[in-house]
Amino acid sequence: MANIGLAPRNQNERDVMEIMTRCHNWLADQLQIDSRMEFGRTAYWGRDAFHAGLWYQNTLQSVLNFRNLYGATMARLLRIVAHEARHAVQYKEGLLSRNGRNHKMTHDGRWEQGYWQGKYYSGAYKDAPWEIDARAHERTYSNMVIQAGIISPAELSMRLAGKQDQVVYLESETRARILLEHGRVSFYKASQYTQAQQAQRDKQFDQAVRKAGFKWNPQSRKWGFTAKDRAGRQAQKKAWDKAKKDSKTKYCDKSIAFLTQAEERKIPKAERFWAAQQNRRFYDTRPLQDSDLVY
Repeated sequence: MANIGLAPRNQNERDVMEIMTRCHNWLADQLQIDSRMEFGRTAYWGRDAFHAGLWYQNTLQSVLNFRNLYGATMARLLRIVAHEARHAVQYKEGLLSRNGRNHKMTHDGRWEQGYWQGKYYSGAYKDAPWEIDARAHERTYSNMVIQAGIISPAELSMRLAGKQDQVVYLESETRARILLEHGRVSFYKASQYTQAQQAQRDKQFDQAVRKAGFKWNPQSRKWGFTAKDRAGRQAQKKAWDKAKKDSKTKYCDKSIAFLTQAEERKIPKAERFWAAQQNRRFYDTRPLQDSDLVY
């Protein structure tokens, strides 16, 4: 899985992995759950960037994401391990159903969907009944590990070494500030490329599809296949898909573009996207906080 697989960078990380695996394995045995301890260093920079822990029911894996935990004590990491163990217990006891369970990130946080004790829930992550239940068991389960002597007081005070430079992008706040400064505006996605760079990529697309044998029809203003046999068309389709992917406009999720009403009235519709890029604004940010994390 994309979230799993960590090569430790130093002795501190090797020590943390050993301690957390030891605690996890003992707790899994006590709770009689099937679970394997895994680690990751996932660094998504979009809206789904804030997971500190994950439970994969399909593969029975409990994951700690180091990327969002630099500076945290082992006591903090142990509570996350305990939280994920509770999710395993929820599935085992039939409290949480696998059917229909899903989540997604919205502009103002994570949204959960699923069945808890046979009742459907759809709402904010922090209010999901299975998350309330897991949070309620964090200290109970972690205290079991501590009281059994599986982790020492010295180990509990250890920290995961590393600089925490993850940030939260304040999208709503930045948009509100733009509106305050300019009045009503039209927002546009922000391109990763300049107009000249995108024009060059479009030119490369034309060159690639011509090389693949496509012909441009000026009447229909469309590219057409020229291959007569199925194998030839499949080869052309493959070349088309690659050229399309390589030239596709890519957007920056750290910024937003916009046009004021006065600007939009002066600019033809076909030219507005690139005109809006001149007003591109990067989102305001703040440091990642513990309350931002999901697990």
